[in-house]
Amino acid sequence: MKADLLVLGAGVAGMKVSLEAASRGLEVVVVEGSPFVGGEITYLERQFPTDRCLLCQMLPTTVRRGEGEYCLRRSFRYPGVVLFTRSELVKLEGQEGDFKALVKRVPRGVKEERCISCLKCIEVCPREARDDFNPFASRKAMFLKGPEPIPPVPAVDWSLCDRCGNCAEVCPTKAVDLWGEGEELELSVGSVVLATGFVPYDPTALTQYGYQRFKNVLTAFDFERMLSPLGPFLPFRPSDGEVPRKLGFLLCVGSRDKDWEPCSGSCCMIALKQARLTKERLPEAEVVLFYMDIRTYGKGYHVYLEEAKKRGIKFIRGRVPKLWEDPVSKRVLLRYMEAEEVKEEAFDLVVLVTGQRPPEGFEGLSRVLGLECDPWGFIKAEGVKTSRGGIYVCGSASGPKDIVDTVTEALAVASEVSKGKRGKGERRAPLPEPSEGLDLILCSCGGELPVDVFLEEFKGKFDRVTVKEYLCLEGGEGLGDRRTVIGACSPYWYKEKVRSSLGLPPSRLEWVNLKAAFTAQGREAVLGLLLGARERLIRSKEVVRFEDGPVPSAVVLGGGLCGLNVALGLAREGLMVHLIEKEGELGGVMREYVFLREELLGLLKELEGVQGVEVYLKSRLKKVVGVGGRFKVEIEKANGEVKDLEVGVIVVAIGSKRVLPEGFSSLKGQRVVSQRELWNDLMVGRQPEGTVLMLLCGGTRTGERPWCNRYCCEEALSNALALRQKGVEVFILFKDMMSYGLKESLYFEARRKGVVFLRYEEEPEVEVSDKVRVRLKGVELEGDLLVIPEVEVPREDNWELAGVLGVDLDLQGFFKEAEPKFRPVDALKEGIYICGGCHSPRSFEEAKVQAKAVVQRVMAFMSQRAQGFPLSYVEERRCSGCGLCVKACPYGARYLEEGEKVAKVIASICQGCGTCCSLCPNGASKLEGAREEQVLSAIEAMVGR
Repeated sequence: MKADLLVLGAGVAGMKVSLEAASRGLEVVVVEGSPFVGGEITYLERQFPTDRCLLCQMLPTTVRRGEGEYCLRRSFRYPGVVLFTRSELVKLEGQEGDFKALVKRVPRGVKEERCISCLKCIEVCPREARDDFNPFASRKAMFLKGPEPIPPVPAVDWSLCDRCGNCAEVCPTKAVDLWGEGEELELSVGSVVLATGFVPYDPTALTQYGYQRFKNVLTAFDFERMLSPLGPFLPFRPSDGEVPRKLGFLLCVGSRDKDWEPCSGSCCMIALKQARLTKERLPEAEVVLFYMDIRTYGKGYHVYLEEAKKRGIKFIRGRVPKLWEDPVSKRVLLRYMEAEEVKEEAFDLVVLVTGQRPPEGFEGLSRVLGLECDPWGFIKAEGVKTSRGGIYVCGSASGPKDIVDTVTEALAVASEVSKGKRGKGERRAPLPEPSEGLDLILCSCGGELPVDVFLEEFKGKFDRVTVKEYLCLEGGEGLGDRRTVIGACSPYWYKEKVRSSLGLPPSRLEWVNLKAAFTAQGREAVLGLLLGARERLIRSKEVVRFEDGPVPSAVVLGGGLCGLNVALGLAREGLMVHLIEKEGELGGVMREYVFLREELLGLLKELEGVQGVEVYLKSRLKKVVGVGGRFKVEIEKANGEVKDLEVGVIVVAIGSKRVLPEGFSSLKGQRVVSQRELWNDLMVGRQPEGTVLMLLCGGTRTGERPWCNRYCCEEALSNALALRQKGVEVFILFKDMMSYGLKESLYFEARRKGVVFLRYEEEPEVEVSDKVRVRLKGVELEGDLLVIPEVEVPREDNWELAGVLGVDLDLQGFFKEAEPKFRPVDALKEGIYICGGCHSPRSFEEAKVQAKAVVQRVMAFMSQRAQGFPLSYVEERRCSGCGLCVKACPYGARYLEEGEKVAKVIASICQGCGTCCSLCPNGASKLEGAREEQVLSAIEAMVGR
């Protein structure tokens, strides 16, 4: 089997890489070790900082395939992506562009191609064990993971199964195979991506916390299931089922200690999210978080923390060494230190917030790949590149990460593996007219669905009624010549397979979930749903509209680190790039760092040699009209000349502004320097004498500037270690140490080397004279040099530029992304992308990864052609050209045709939200599938039969 890309892992990272690579025309094989897709995200149904799911936002937005685009918790199908579950890579030979991979498939126990997901096999299975997905219930040896697993095909837990054969006896389609042998697949692939994710740490071995011994001690993943919208929805005490009135969260369990140094990067925020959700559902409950540092380093995270405090959540700094259980009440007792006083309290429920660990077998997989691991078992990498050419890594395989960083790395990897490849698009030929009439296909699911009882009801309403015993197995060959209503089981996994066998476009098919309707509401509901589907279908319109692909050129705003990397990346892909810089030279903040000068010179040299980049210095973007794919822009050049261009995309990479904390500008001088200045001095061999005091978090994480600079702690730790090597005494004053992920090792090393850390809550007093004196609560420090951070703030011209582009800023003034977790570099307006300091503060390495992510998103956009079936359209005879829909469209999918004075739809950009339809005063805006006559006639059919 041949493919362009082999992806190991089908969690967030693996799914995102696969979708992005496939959107650019690559053939992708995904190998997942477990029986089901999704990884750890399947346990986490709400994501911070939005407290929503939005996993579906990972799906490509610039091409609508009509089918298979469901919630990614229910289905994962995409053209060009082949999925193998319960499989593992056992051998890899060759080199980049020509890898030979051997994949071993472990028997599932159920043949996927024969299974109809009736679940009879699970019902008769006699063997039970604790359910990993729902720890408050048990599961069978034949099991599914959660309510909507991917695929919806049961799997056998071979460690539990005794091969009694009950399941095979009841299986109506002979899908169960308990004695099947595994198989080996030989693959030829061009690149390999390691996206194996993580497993949550199991705290059972930490006996001091009593997990699995004390009934009311849970892990954060256990508690997440308790809060699930699928039920039970409310926290309860496992010991007696009562609602808890006092809950405690213990952070960093199994992390940041002598046995396991790394921080898991996301646990603080998971605890915050769960605490907030608890207060939503139990407003009177007392919720307490015990922590060392609250690491709210991501975009919007500090605001999220402040909102949690306003909800009455209590925060106590410190680790809880041990838990006890009251043998009578089963309440959990814990002892802690607060305000230099030992306190003891009883809690109804205690949640252990555990960290990320490499999955089982990861070390062996790294050996197969020929890659080296760090001391903690994660892959050593530079950005997303490993030590072996052609093998890339993203997500927690290279260290603990938050979802947003995982998605950004996945985009960067997709950019790397897709270099030089652009999808062919989906310009569809006009569809032939359907045959006259309307068909109904019913599936009895082997007699489980009593469809025969109401066949008489449909006489005269459908031209042809066909009953299939197993539609998902038999298909619909020979029946797809006209519009069709299908009544069967859940559509999420089987609909695309059946539709393909019928040869029907999505616009000619309506699917009704009979199994759910029979179960929940009975015969009358089934009749109503089928007749309602009939009414919608006979009134459906096939609106065909074709457009050319996007203009193959881009405007990149900003010539700093991100802007240069994006411009070069797009130019290498064959796009014409217009690089606009306000200043008189390129480089941005890179020019202010000694260690970046060589890299900057390399980028500038490459820029001179590459074709397709035009640089505009001392210039600005003056005007933008049009929509993604065909923006008309005006560039005001240094000499005042205005240049008109038509481009496909716009990338915003203008960086941020660096300022000193309030009150420190007047103190700058010989005894007060910034971390950047100290870093530069150390790079050229200059070192300070005497004692160095470093002040962190100055000017950030305040009411006025509610964000973390993200990189300051790492910068300070690196400088402090360099000073300690030279024997300089160093004191670091900080609020919370943001050494997230593997950066925690720097924090450990600094303490081992003798750096003294002092924490403060209130802003310290600083006095500079012959010495530097810093006064904290009860402490006064004297030193020879004070090192302060530079605060990254939004540029003053962000507001003006956002108005020109027609995009939003967040409340702090940074450019706002479409979705914080799953679309981190897209603006909501299609065709505009954001990276670097104008998005949010981040380190140089993180900024470069983000720039690669933008290159991928641009090229994915360029790879698509408009759909033949837009989701919304305009009845032009009714349109008055008022432009309300154009202004309201959140995706920029509409424009006003100046000549005809009517609204037009950009088919490839429309997301089908319906905003245009809700405000059109003339009823000219229509949403296919939800037009008034379709909806009203369907309702009439359902209630008035």
